[in-house]
Amino acid sequence: MDIKDELKGTDFSGVLGLGYQMDSGLNFGARYNLGFSNIADSGEADLKNNVFQVSVGFMF
Repeated sequence: MDIKDELKGTDFSGVLGLGYQMDSGLNFGARYNLGFSNIADSGEADLKNNVFQVSVGFMF
């Protein structure tokens, strides 16, 4: 099902995050994206993007 026509094309959000890098180069991170704007094209629903992200990496 394609719902592209029912959503707005733009979104505004804020991001909070933290990370830690070990001496070995291994690093960890976590972020939370909090959507500020309603992405529903109709005024009936209040839809916002909220995302929690976790990352693991290695620095060479």
